[in-house]
Amino acid sequence: MLAVKSENTPIRHLPLRGLDATSAEKLVRDNGLEEIENCSAFIDRYQRNPFWLKTVASLIQELGGCLTDLLPNDTILLPEDLKDSLQQQCDRLSELEIQVISLLAKESESVTPAWLLEKGGIPPSDLFNALQSLSRRCLSDRQESFYKLSPIVKQYVISNL
Repeated sequence: MLAVKSENTPIRHLPLRGLDATSAEKLVRDNGLEEIENCSAFIDRYQRNPFWLKTVASLIQELGGCLTDLLPNDTILLPEDLKDSLQQQCDRLSELEIQVISLLAKESESVTPAWLLEKGGIPPSDLFNALQSLSRRCLSDRQESFYKLSPIVKQYVISNL
């Protein structure tokens, strides 16, 4: 667990990660996709998020189950339930957070805060607060000092913001 303020406060922040590979595969198969090709790539595309996986698996099953055979491996499906969930999160974003998430959505690779400062013209303190907020809301991914959006969030932002 990570402390939000300090080690002496009762408030903690626990970042949740996706399911382990076995559990994610079982979830997908239990939701009607027993014969999905390249199951691990499909699961990773949706970051092993149980809600996202269940929602997409349900959509594919409702459409006949063979949809995965017709789509390229990197296709991202955004069922209405998933869009609604992302919309609820994005509705709570400030204008500055929307500006930052839009900048991240335009990039195919991870970017540094320095790059965002240069491209966005955002004051450093505001940028760092926005990045922290997006990360805490699980809308952006940070690896070392690089930031990016997950493919699902990126697709949603490009289509809807």
